[in-house]
Amino acid sequence: MYLSNVYDKTVARCKVFWSLATVIFYSASSLGDKYISAKLRCNVFEFSFLVGLATAVFLALLLPVLGWEFAFTGRSFASLAAVVALKIVEFYTSALLLKHVSAYELKVWLSLNVAFSYLADLLRARAVFFFAFVPCALQLPFLHCRAFFRKRGLAAGALTRVTNAAGLLTDMLLRSLGANSVRTSHYPNDEVFLDLCDEAGILVWEENHARGLSEEQMKNPRFEEQAEQVIREMVAQHFNPPSIYLWGILNECASDTPYGKACYERQFALLRALDPTRPCSFASCKFKTDLYFGLPDVVSYNIYPLWYHDTPPEEYLQDLYDWVQRETQGAGKPFLVSEIGAGGIYGFRSVYAAKWSEEYQAQALGQQLRAVLSHPACSGVYVWQFCDIRVSEEWWGGRPRTMNNKGIFDEYRRPKLCFDVVRRLFLQDACRESS
Repeated sequence: MYLSNVYDKTVARCKVFWSLATVIFYSASSLGDKYISAKLRCNVFEFSFLVGLATAVFLALLLPVLGWEFAFTGRSFASLAAVVALKIVEFYTSALLLKHVSAYELKVWLSLNVAFSYLADLLRARAVFFFAFVPCALQLPFLHCRAFFRKRGLAAGALTRVTNAAGLLTDMLLRSLGANSVRTSHYPNDEVFLDLCDEAGILVWEENHARGLSEEQMKNPRFEEQAEQVIREMVAQHFNPPSIYLWGILNECASDTPYGKACYERQFALLRALDPTRPCSFASCKFKTDLYFGLPDVVSYNIYPLWYHDTPPEEYLQDLYDWVQRETQGAGKPFLVSEIGAGGIYGFRSVYAAKWSEEYQAQALGQQLRAVLSHPACSGVYVWQFCDIRVSEEWWGGRPRTMNNKGIFDEYRRPKLCFDVVRRLFLQDACRESS
């Protein structure tokens, strides 16, 4: 599961080889079409069928060698049949067009387009075929990457801003804050960001898209179907990054109701079937009412003492932990604080440390983190959140600026007062762990 520079170099060589091989194949075939079809004594349609069948066999033999697996399902074989059909149509159309375009011109044009298409799409479990000069993308569900293939920044220009933003985030987390893990709440993240986490050695908790849903919302007839589809896509696309150490689902959803339990059970079962190698968790906000800590491998809680209530953090955390150990099926499991924090508006300063001021946020986060980092049974803590983000006016219209202002940085990545507090405590904890 772990990747190395050797694998990355191999991927790069495969891309170059595939591109050159495609150009050579199409250019050579333009000279051999007429000769081969004459030797085989077949018409244009028959020859097109043979080429389509040969292409399917070629894919079936070559791709497993390069690290891909076949999933033998009805949908898989239907997709493979579609590949054959598309190649038949492609070559038959090519033969008809030869009346107006030379074979060499047609095949060279196709070779250049297909070469770029393979580079951009094939390593993401997708192949692109061409029908009469019109590109048609076809998903290939019978292919799943389980070796060393990862999508890299192929379209460098288009990904410049994404790469820069992800690089800035990673640099701040690693070099400035002293953090060693990030929770990608509440949806799967861009693979460029995951690649940077791989390279920087930052552990990643990745989860599907659902968050803050009531039982009534979870009863929507499309909800479970959509949530499970996100899980399938998330694991298929992000199976390889070694930085991902934990899968998560259903942040702050109805884990205190019988109907909610059924949703959690189905989604955990799906996750474990797709990837039995990684532990699973969900972030709960149900104080002493969560019913189903027997389902996850790691117990995780979102807590906000000194923000949503005035209970001292040490007292609140110990009370919650004791309850988990004494009265739930989560006893003995690793325990994480998956969210903790307080709001602060950048530039709002108050000598009285009024709520929403940078001073209050810094004080609250300091007390919260000291309580968590000093707790002997707590395996880790995630500060909510890295930077301020916009929120739905309909859902959280009462929040200042229609923003979630709990960021250590504001939306422009300007550090608040709490930045120094968090950095100091994280670095102190790292020194204590290493000593």
